[in-house]
Amino acid sequence: MSAAPPAPELPPLLGKLVAAQQDSGLSPAYLPKDERATPPRTTDETEVRREQEAVVPVWPQVEPVCADVPTAALLVAPRIQSFCWRVENLAGEGGFALVTSMPGLGKSAALRVLVERLAALREIKIGVMAKPHSGVSDFYRELGDLFGVPLSPHNRWAGAKLLRERWQAHIDGALVRPVLVVDEAQDTSSAVLNELRHLSSARLDSHLLLTTILAGDARLVEKFRCDELLPLASRMRVRLTLDRATPDELAQCLRHAMTQAGAAKLMTAELVATLCEHAAGNYRTLMTMASELLATAPSARPRSSTKSSSSSSTRPRRAPSRRRSRRSSPGASGDEPPHAAGASARRTPAGPRAHEVDDRVTDVVGNPAAGQGSPSSFFTLTSSAVTSAITWSFFTSLASSSLVLVTSSFSRLLGSFEAGGPSAAPRFSST
Repeated sequence: MSAAPPAPELPPLLGKLVAAQQDSGLSPAYLPKDERATPPRTTDETEVRREQEAVVPVWPQVEPVCADVPTAALLVAPRIQSFCWRVENLAGEGGFALVTSMPGLGKSAALRVLVERLAALREIKIGVMAKPHSGVSDFYRELGDLFGVPLSPHNRWAGAKLLRERWQAHIDGALVRPVLVVDEAQDTSSAVLNELRHLSSARLDSHLLLTTILAGDARLVEKFRCDELLPLASRMRVRLTLDRATPDELAQCLRHAMTQAGAAKLMTAELVATLCEHAAGNYRTLMTMASELLATAPSARPRSSTKSSSSSSTRPRRAPSRRRSRRSSPGASGDEPPHAAGASARRTPAGPRAHEVDDRVTDVVGNPAAGQGSPSSFFTLTSSAVTSAITWSFFTSLASSSLVLVTSSFSRLLGSFEAGGPSAAPRFSST
């Protein structure tokens, strides 16, 4: 038995690329440029990098509130489950089904769930119209494309015959009717709806060849009330009417979407309740607001933190001398009980607080703790005009009080002279 040939030596650059590939598990073409020609990392560096990559913020694996959520991630209400079950039974017999609601309440989502349930049936053919607002000619073209029948819009009789033969062959082979789904059926013209009614029935309306599901808003219901579409309205065998959702149903739908996305704690309970209260019972409105919040959350959080830090750093601080003066004031002494201080602070709720008054007085008069509250410093800081005015008013009031006292004494003396004569004058002893 011959020995295995020795492994050929690799060039230095190629050896580095192979080592980097074995370390990261990626092909050299997918490695970053700065890592393609670098030597392999040691075991310690690799472990540190794996630990850093493991610590990542909680973020949804898929978009939980986008329009193209997978059908398996949709919340299926009991009413929709019952509707899907009834349509599955209807596919064995043929006929019309109707889904109506206001915009944004889940018609299209219900149709997605229904189409997925029907697709699980054996050998069923499902067609979904892409242009419900088209005319009769385009309607025939689209039907021929959906069910694999070449149709000529100029010969409707031959096209209708080919379609009916193809549908009957499908019924004989699969024992179920083909299904046609028409969303936004309120935009479909009355001529197209009547053409669809004539195509889907045979043998004097006793044998149905097609199962048709129509979905639309309130305009479709109003359209069925006209005389031209009354025969079609009477053929609706399965109906589903979706109403506005309650806040609890909206919250359940939003939590289900976040759980299916892999981020059940993406929103707090308070945020979920706020979104559900402002959604007005509309699923589309709820998902639109949640999508806007999810899009602005990564950029809004750093901006708010930066703003708060900058505002806190630029906010002027109070001087510690004011706090000491407030504590040393008589109203805030330790002798006053806490309830008395609180009662005094609540006496004038409309006026300024006690500490605001102390600050204003301290700014005008001075701080006693800083040596600015003495009378000498007060008169030094006050202008000479104000000092003169205060002194003059004091002496004026003192002089007026003395004059009133002298006048009253003199009037009493005169009254005693008039009453008793000169002998009634008071006598002063020599002592």
